[in-house]
Amino acid sequence: MTPENAAIAIIKATPMACKRINQMSRFLLKTRGGRRGSGMGSLLEALWGFHTNKVLSTVDPESYAYELGWFSDHGYNDFACVLKDSDWDSDTRTGELLRIEAKSMNILADESKGQCLYFVYSQKLS
Repeated sequence: MTPENAAIAIIKATPMACKRINQMSRFLLKTRGGRRGSGMGSLLEALWGFHTNKVLSTVDPESYAYELGWFSDHGYNDFACVLKDSDWDSDTRTGELLRIEAKSMNILADESKGQCLYFVYSQKLS
């Protein structure tokens, strides 16, 4: 298992996770408005992490060894891909394969990246 293989699996799992988020949202997240700063982006990103963890096993037989962990402090990088059998220390990156920055955008946004949920990752430096 390498950070690259885990990243590929997370990318493959994302469409299935987004489909689950959309199905759930159709019933549970009926909202009006669109107030900026409402926290909806954080909610969607957390749901992405939850659902991606649930579907990883369908795309990677090695996913039993890792999972997504969520940073709750709103710093850069929303998630880390962490080893299940290792202690995780976010300061030293002990137990991490890679870090992920998730972005959720309104599909009607003027920005070109407003058409999807995407992420970038950064590897642990030796």
